[in-house]
Amino acid sequence: MDSPPTEQLSWLVLSLPLFFLYVLPGLLTYAVVGVWYLYRSLKGWMRFADRRFPDNSPVDVP
Repeated sequence: MDSPPTEQLSWLVLSLPLFFLYVLPGLLTYAVVGVWYLYRSLKGWMRFADRRFPDNSPVDVP
């Protein structure tokens, strides 16, 4: 048997804040990291195709 519509609506209202607190930030973070990974990969392959060394900046070691 199906639940009455009011009970289904109450579960939706109760779970909606969880979506905005956990799922949406997780998806946004996953998208940002994915774009960054794609950018770094393509940048590296472009440098490789031009026969240049990787862009490694020197690090100051105390």
